[in-house]
Amino acid sequence: MTLAHFRNPACKSSEETIAKALSGDWKDEYVFVLKQSFELYDFYSQQLDACDAQIQQQFSTVKPRWDGDPQSVPVAPLRSKKKKHSTLNIRAEVIRLTGVDLGAVVGLSDTLIQTILAEIGTDMNRWPTEKHFASWLGLAPHNDISGGKVLRSRTLPTNNRAGQAFRQAAPSIDVNGRVVDLRWLRSPLHTKSPEPFMRS
Repeated sequence: MTLAHFRNPACKSSEETIAKALSGDWKDEYVFVLKQSFELYDFYSQQLDACDAQIQQQFSTVKPRWDGDPQSVPVAPLRSKKKKHSTLNIRAEVIRLTGVDLGAVVGLSDTLIQTILAEIGTDMNRWPTEKHFASWLGLAPHNDISGGKVLRSRTLPTNNRAGQAFRQAAPSIDVNGRVVDLRWLRSPLHTKSPEPFMRS
């Protein structure tokens, strides 16, 4: 009953049913493998916590490039729950540094956001427009034109990690066909809705 007590509340089977299923003659080799797996899980959890602490330390050394109040930035509700609880709040740190809730963009996870910021930083003035930014990312189409007609349109091969992060986010675009509007990466939000992050 001790193990059955930790069942997921959404589980349809009762504690008694689970306890009955767990009872039996356990072989020593199976118990050994289970013990090894449990200890490995604890070890990797500790390693992840150490990584979170290191990432938090790195975030604390970065100064924001805007003078606004992070509390004034509208935050969109989370779309899903994380499987593992982490004390590191990536979303809050990104808002503090950029003044933009990048987590509101459909498809951009905490991992992808960190990859993008690690590659481009927080200074978007290097790109005059979102078109220049998309071209630098390797996301802008390259058109082969002859006689005024487009013969072929494709994106050129690139090793740009920020561009690859946006490509990974693309499959998560919702059924309404909304896509990331790169203009909203250039300045802090001043609206109450996450919708300006998208355009049809």
